Amino acid sequence: MRRLSANILVLSDDLGFATSLEKTLVRGGHQVRVDTLRDLDPRLVSGGDGKFDLLIVDVAEKVERCAQFLGEIRNSCPGCTVLLVSAYGRDELGELLLARPNVAVLEKPVKRETLLAKIRELLSRKLADNVGAGETPGRATLP
Repeated sequence: MRRLSANILVLSDDLGFATSLEKTLVRGGHQVRVDTLRDLDPRLVSGGDGKFDLLIVDVAEKVERCAQFLGEIRNSCPGCTVLLVSAYGRDELGELLLARPNVAVLEKPVKRETLLAKIRELLSRKLADNVGAGETPGRATLP
């Protein structure tokens, strides 16, 4: 099976989490950008090298700001797949975060293997959706 590269944005204020995840994903052949949650800017999603295949958001204390950010990117990147990693449960994250059809949630603490399995699942689904929509496979594959 041909290994393809995904374009992934990791948003986290936890430097250890972000750095560890970035190293793992880069080793898997992906292009990864890491940014903090402090000054979330929806232009991050539509700028740079094009759209991101996956946004991984480490939700710590800024639940309302994350909900606002997801609302803002709805227009600039309607097909973006989002993985929320949080100590908050689905109920605590609220309807605003889960209103997007392509949002997945993993509750902390999460084992590295579980996180990578979820990323593989989301990227595989994204790849299948892209190919089903007539796009040439070239991005969004397993880490």
